[in-house]
Amino acid sequence: MKSALRRVVQRVVLHDSVNRAFEHTVGRTADYLRVQRRVAETAEINRFLQKQIPNNHVLTGPFAGLAYPALTAIGSALYPKLLGTYENELHEALDIILRTEFDQIVDIGCAEGYYAVGLARRFPQTPVFAFDLNPAARESCRRMAEFNDAARSLTVEAFCNPAHLASLCSTKRNLVISDCEGFEEHLFSPEHIHAYANSSLVIEIHDFFGRPLGDPIKAALTRTHSVITISALPTERKIQAISDSHIRKLPDWEQKMLVSEQRPEGMYWIVATPNSANGGRTEVGSKA
Repeated sequence: MKSALRRVVQRVVLHDSVNRAFEHTVGRTADYLRVQRRVAETAEINRFLQKQIPNNHVLTGPFAGLAYPALTAIGSALYPKLLGTYENELHEALDIILRTEFDQIVDIGCAEGYYAVGLARRFPQTPVFAFDLNPAARESCRRMAEFNDAARSLTVEAFCNPAHLASLCSTKRNLVISDCEGFEEHLFSPEHIHAYANSSLVIEIHDFFGRPLGDPIKAALTRTHSVITISALPTERKIQAISDSHIRKLPDWEQKMLVSEQRPEGMYWIVATPNSANGGRTEVGSKA
């Protein structure tokens, strides 16, 4: 009886008019309804994904076909990754960068392996080094690599300090992906920046920690690289960019839930390609 009643409640709370009625209300009943709405929304999204994305394969984007062994992402939003819209602000730049043949690839803050394993699939002969402090992330990354038959080229480790990254990159042509929650100011400090002269870099900047972390990194890199910044788009802009007709037919709340990456305002990436590549400057475009 209770489960049947709960299912009825979950159907009702999905209606926007009902949601608006308790959205700013306090009390146990309102709290209960908000919880049931979140449960109902998640169930609705999962049903859509199971129908549109069989076998948990990434639908589009640079890592289309990457298979998730479980519907779980660590430290970031799952649904945009499955759709292939995750960090789609970077897709144009990545399309150009990934035409290069790299000696090795380094992913700092690999989480469950979206980039690390995605890149290992695209470049099966290239060694990939993935780092994450979270033991669950490292285990998930290894599991995803095995699930995608990409484990042979992948090495997963815990901590990457500046000296270790510099030693990895100093003599080879590398692609470095960095999402390390503020530690980028240490990894790409002026003291170590010379080691990355032959590396293409995609660095997520976390200025919202209270200091402008990106400015000194950008200034240091301009001596050896072509540098651009790419700003994170608000969820509404990401929704406008959706081309999949099945998603466009969904209710607004469902579209928002599918593409939202829950990013703080003002996030951006530094994308840097070495001036030495192909004997001159390598431009990847310019976005602000």
